[in-house]
Amino acid sequence: MPESTTKTDLGAHMIKSYMTMRLLLASMGLSLPILLGFGGKVLNGIPFGTHSMSAYYHLNAELGVGEGLKAGGLGVMRDVFVGGLFAIGVLLLSYRGIRLTEHLVLSAAGLAVWGVAYFPMDWQALADPKLAKAGMSLHGGCAVAAFLCIGYVCIFRSKDTLSEKLAEQLHVRPETKKVPWNIFSNDSSALKAYQWTYNVLGWLMIILPLVAWKFSFGGKGNATFWVEAAGIWVFSAYWIVKSFEMQRYHTEEKAAREEVKVPDLKPATMCSKMAVELVTPPTQPKEVPEQP
Repeated sequence: MPESTTKTDLGAHMIKSYMTMRLLLASMGLSLPILLGFGGKVLNGIPFGTHSMSAYYHLNAELGVGEGLKAGGLGVMRDVFVGGLFAIGVLLLSYRGIRLTEHLVLSAAGLAVWGVAYFPMDWQALADPKLAKAGMSLHGGCAVAAFLCIGYVCIFRSKDTLSEKLAEQLHVRPETKKVPWNIFSNDSSALKAYQWTYNVLGWLMIILPLVAWKFSFGGKGNATFWVEAAGIWVFSAYWIVKSFEMQRYHTEEKAAREEVKVPDLKPATMCSKMAVELVTPPTQPKEVPEQP
């Protein structure tokens, strides 16, 4: 098999693998609140969206909900809650960003997501809001840390793949006209749209967990559940948009062919956009015909 064909096949395999990971992260985030709400309702008669997503670790109608809750950690949807979070954590730890910084921050987010599952919310506070401890719990701290990490990646590092040079190449690639999400009339507007979208999603991922933590005081109602659900749905939206962007600009395809390079990221530029750069192929020396 020719070497070029082998490299192309390997690159296509890598691209599909990363696309699959992003879509798995998106689908798990989209489905987790729905599975918890419907599962608790169908299996145990718990009203949809009771209290918060974290409360489903404990909620069990047979043991009582709210003030009648007698034991913690026996929620009917506990395994779904913990299993879903651990799966998301594994994918975040496995996903390598375009830079080491992005990879490390995503890994920290994965560990924080594991912490959310490993350190459940205080079931006594669920039973009686007056027993809630002042300040943020370890469970809540892990949740906020996870969203802060993803928010940083979304606001700052996601734009590293938004290269104007890559966008310019779309004008000389007719096959991109077949891409269904190529809806912008020119690629400068598409770049701005992606940048704006990443900023909005990133700040929502930072703000929503703090709002959910604030709503958690008081114990009753389902506002916390819906704010937490909105946060994880924003998380899913980021991975969907990222998949569209990577497909649109063929960034992973070019990286597999070693046609792009990543500029060094220094501490002073941790919060700056450092887009990938196209690699200029070496010029081949012209062959001089031999003189007879």
